[in-house]
Amino acid sequence: MKSLHLLLAVMLLLGLSACYKDKGNYTYHNINDIAIETSDTITTTYGDTLHITPILHQQFSDDESPLSFEWSVLVGTSNLDSTYQLLSTTRNLNMPITVPSQSDYYALFYRVHNSATDITYTKIIRMAVTTNYQTGWLALEQSGAQDDISFINTVQNKVYHHTYSHANPGNPMPASATGVYNLDIPAFQSSNGTVHKSSFTAALFANGGYVLDVKSMKADVDYTQLFMNAPQPVAPSFLGLDLNAEMTTINNGHLYRRVMSKENTFDNAYTMADSSDYQLAPMNANTSNSTTLYFDVLHHRFLKEVYKTRLLNKFTPQTWYSFDPSNVPEQPLALGIGYYKYYQYGVFKVPDMDSCILYSYSQGTPLKRTVMHNSPGVASSQAFVFSTIRYQLYYGAANFLYLYDIQANSAAPVYTFAAGETITAMMANGTTGMEVATYNGSQGFVYSFAFTSTGEIDDTQTTRYEGFDKIISLSYKK
Repeated sequence: MKSLHLLLAVMLLLGLSACYKDKGNYTYHNINDIAIETSDTITTTYGDTLHITPILHQQFSDDESPLSFEWSVLVGTSNLDSTYQLLSTTRNLNMPITVPSQSDYYALFYRVHNSATDITYTKIIRMAVTTNYQTGWLALEQSGAQDDISFINTVQNKVYHHTYSHANPGNPMPASATGVYNLDIPAFQSSNGTVHKSSFTAALFANGGYVLDVKSMKADVDYTQLFMNAPQPVAPSFLGLDLNAEMTTINNGHLYRRVMSKENTFDNAYTMADSSDYQLAPMNANTSNSTTLYFDVLHHRFLKEVYKTRLLNKFTPQTWYSFDPSNVPEQPLALGIGYYKYYQYGVFKVPDMDSCILYSYSQGTPLKRTVMHNSPGVASSQAFVFSTIRYQLYYGAANFLYLYDIQANSAAPVYTFAAGETITAMMANGTTGMEVATYNGSQGFVYSFAFTSTGEIDDTQTTRYEGFDKIISLSYKK
């Protein structure tokens, strides 16, 4: 009986609602939908002005007065830490792009808001950002009152002259620069929070140095900021890697190594295991499977890095050594790694003589002392390159490039430059070639050489770049 009463009540309500008439006054408008037409994918170069003029297709009216605009880009290393960076609120985009270049695409958002309908329309564009300074050679030049860095883009086969001064107009490089470096490291956290991944680029001068942004070449970190405690005095002379591919620096003759557990900064200076003093030459010879070699100019001795410590150790004389590593009277010209990175070499000039000594090590063990015979001009060479796949090294004297056969103890010219050109810097390009810088008194040049299978110069693959000042240092940047 109760169910019957409920059913009758429901039917009564339905009947009453059927008799109700909606007397509201409603006006319906067609929505002026907007379709955004522009490229789905674009490519731009870091620092260049990007021009985008979208076409707006409005369904009923072309009036753009109710419209507002926004350009933004999603920036971050992952979805978790990405944020929107506002670029512009103009209809069209005309502005320099300063987000870092990267291998992946950025998401560029173009939003159009219609205030009449309160509807926002969005177009997502895939934006690739490249840089002119991505792959090629850094060339440190002496340029009179101030030094400079130019960049050779080997992908574009183009030279960007005076790259540093253009990127840093208010921060000229002192005329005491000593070297430009590019090191492959996992990451580097400086004291101002800047992170450099994979490619660490820096220039050193007499009383300081700059870490350079790898995209723009701007000086964004001072050398002293790489230390937990800035050293005194500040007198950097070298940046390199040790056997663990950890970054090291030589400042005021003392060795420092970065500490990954302490914000990736340089810790206190290395000390000698026997508590003696030392003064390192600005060079090292590191391998992946043995100790890293240094040379102490204070006591004329080779030193080795003690694994997993902050100690340098001298060599203990052994009867099977062919020379005494703690008694080297000659002057160091170069240290480097050789045949398949098992061998370490040092070229030393005999004082007051036009001759050199080649010291050889096998995986950190003293091997041989060789007087370099039949090697014209080797004592005057300003640069050396050691082959890592052959028992060979290259050096320059006057306008000749020489190839020295270590086993035969003899050198022969493999390339002759124009009269008046002298070799000022050299660096290997992996195992396939090398770059050689020359200067003729008024202009500098860079030659890109390829090797033959025997280490000779392949003349058919030589490229020459012009218009430099005097180049004193080269470094390859991936």
